[in-house]
Amino acid sequence: MASNPRANILMDKYLQGDSTSRITGTLMIRKGQTMICGDLEAMPFLDKSFDIVICSQTLEHVDNPEKACAELVRVGRSGFITAPNETVERRRYERREKLYHKWLIKQRGTHLDFYLRSLVPSLPMMEHPSQGVDMAWKGSFTWSVFRESP
Repeated sequence: MASNPRANILMDKYLQGDSTSRITGTLMIRKGQTMICGDLEAMPFLDKSFDIVICSQTLEHVDNPEKACAELVRVGRSGFITAPNETVERRRYERREKLYHKWLIKQRGTHLDFYLRSLVPSLPMMEHPSQGVDMAWKGSFTWSVFRESP
């Protein structure tokens, strides 16, 4: 897996030999990039340390989306977030695949709705379910977390 070529600092919660480490293979670290071990829910950076933070295909894995989103806003002046689309996540749920995805995430402008994976069958399909989360934000963004049916 290649890292973003414009990133100068990379962070992963699990770096070595942990049973919960990345399953997609080895992350390619480019010249000039620094890799640190850290938790998205409690990042080891000062407020507004970064002009832009990139959170790609990660939020569906976190234990506490409220903390993770608050940390992204705290450390970044702006950012870009991606997450799997609803069609794919519903199919994975039906097939009992990727059970480590804890959340279905739906985007409404610069607002993210997090739904606990067990709620997926009871949720109405969004208007464009094949569109994944693909959100740029500046300054801040908002979020809601649903652990029970809305």
